[in-house]
Amino acid sequence: MIEFKGEISKRSKKILLKKQMGYSVFAMMMFLAITVPPIVLLAVYINLFYIYFLFLIVFGGLALLLNPLYSVNPPSQVEIEDGVIYITCRYGVKSRDIIDVKKVIDYGESYYIAFHFAHLHLSCICQKDLIVQGTIEEFEELFKLYIVRKDGK
Repeated sequence: MIEFKGEISKRSKKILLKKQMGYSVFAMMMFLAITVPPIVLLAVYINLFYIYFLFLIVFGGLALLLNPLYSVNPPSQVEIEDGVIYITCRYGVKSRDIIDVKKVIDYGESYYIAFHFAHLHLSCICQKDLIVQGTIEEFEELFKLYIVRKDGK
């Protein structure tokens, strides 16, 4: 078992926010790509009244984009046991299988775990100095095929 527990640093929070903003931009673009064309077609071919719905759609897209800024939810505990990663945040505990890991980005002081189908949980960062059970070597051995080294800037 490997366990990270405690409040992450400002630098780790910044990394987490940057990753979440990237996912939010992608979600907003997909939302707008799916919803705007039908509204425009309704407005052009049926009634211009439908163009007012674009304001609601754009507002929804902006809400998706700004979501990480007003709902910051960094993990307070990450446990890795029996092939499962348990992530404890303010809103409860979520779990993902290790086989769902896409890559583990080493930023020096922390690891950001990126999952396939990230919409199921985005906030998995493990700060190295918060390890309370297991070792960094065990963590790196477990994820040796997935680790990508970055400088964290």
